[in-house]
Amino acid sequence: MLFEELTEDKMAIIDAYGLSYYLFSQANGATFTNVKEGMRMSYQDTIIPETEQMYATISQQLGLINEGLYIKPDFSHIAVLQDDKAAEASAMNLRADAVNKIIAAGIELDDDEKRSLLGL
Repeated sequence: MLFEELTEDKMAIIDAYGLSYYLFSQANGATFTNVKEGMRMSYQDTIIPETEQMYATISQQLGLINEGLYIKPDFSHIAVLQDDKAAEASAMNLRADAVNKIIAAGIELDDDEKRSLLGL
């Protein structure tokens, strides 16, 4: 029963920090998808909100907010938070095919309507 208690304690600590169980070593292993989603969840639910709150506090303490300025964290460089490029390309291809079918059906679209349908 000692090892079960250790596992439960480990899970309690992971939960206290708002992280995912799949990011840490475990007896039965984790799939790549579980790890990736665990990382994404940890950033979205814990790391980003905590960082934004910390930056807002720093902005307040420095008096930047009184001047209409603030410090903003940037997470755009984190690969796990970026959208899947292949899925984006596939979705754009489907939208382009739909626009081509509309045009082939004899319906005229102006440039703004085409952009709107393509999501641009």
